[in-house]
Amino acid sequence: MKVLIVNPILYTNENRNIKKVNTIKDTMIYDLCLAFKKKGCDVTLAASDLYKPSENESYPFNIIWMRTRCTKLFPPHTLPYCPEVKKIAKSGNFDLIITSEVFSLNSLKLALCTPKNLIVWQELGKHNRIFHGLASKFWYGIVAKIGFKKALIVARSVQAKEFISKYCKNVSDTIIDHGVTVFYGSRDEGKVLQLKGKNCREN
Repeated sequence: MKVLIVNPILYTNENRNIKKVNTIKDTMIYDLCLAFKKKGCDVTLAASDLYKPSENESYPFNIIWMRTRCTKLFPPHTLPYCPEVKKIAKSGNFDLIITSEVFSLNSLKLALCTPKNLIVWQELGKHNRIFHGLASKFWYGIVAKIGFKKALIVARSVQAKEFISKYCKNVSDTIIDHGVTVFYGSRDEGKVLQLKGKNCREN
């Protein structure tokens, strides 16, 4: 099974000047990719090139460092814009695509071009404060309702589920949190696969 995980922001930054780190192997998304790999999936992670570590690393799965554009307009620590995500998703013949957040330009591109294979993993449980919250209210109130009609949305918490359900109807009853770091039996990624009618877990 081929899985694409789109997560441009690999770690938290307080401003648009992305701090360099030596490794990404201590991030939650790395553990998620590793969990899929341990279950025999062919995994690709697509991340912003601004988060590429300063040290050369080798990984047991594929990583594509997407070029991050228009950083003055779209802050890379909160709303990175990586337009090549559409090309990556459509050219890779992926069985499953997981992207982070409805409030994301990259997620919107995926929701419009590959909705059938897409899961949007929603963490935010309230409006983002970018542009004094106006951008978030516009996005969820209009863009999310129109652009995310066909993509399945899975919340990471009860709060996130209650929040996103106000704007999108296609929200799963299943909540999948950040617990993937604890297991390589990975009940969390197993749940995600089952939601799409797929299953690459061991019986």
